[in-house]
Amino acid sequence: PKDIKKRENIESLNFKLSLLEDLLYLSEKNNFNQKIIREIFLSLYKDNLEEVSNLEKYLKEKNLIKDEISEGELEKEIIKTIEENAGAPFSAIMGILMKKYNNLANGKKISEILKKHIK
Repeated sequence: PKDIKKRENIESLNFKLSLLEDLLYLSEKNNFNQKIIREIFLSLYKDNLEEVSNLEKYLKEKNLIKDEISEGELEKEIIKTIEENAGAPFSAIMGILMKKYNNLANGKKISEILKKHIK
């Protein structure tokens, strides 16, 4: 959060320990990347919230997290994307998938499945 304070010209971020614990739990569960965590802190600050009774509900209402796509559905979509972009390098397809599934799927999982199917 130091970069948030500097970038957004914020005096201080004062959150209850329970909120940070909930955020850490959800971060592990949903594999939040640094960008999402930054957006969450900023949203909490802008809404002047030090604690939230149901952080997951708050984040879904703010559209900061969504229900994760199932692995089977993700694999189908990855195969479809590979077919639609035949001949494209791994990095290009990975970029397309990360843009499409931002907040819906773990980047490591996308990469694993993509490596399995790309030739």
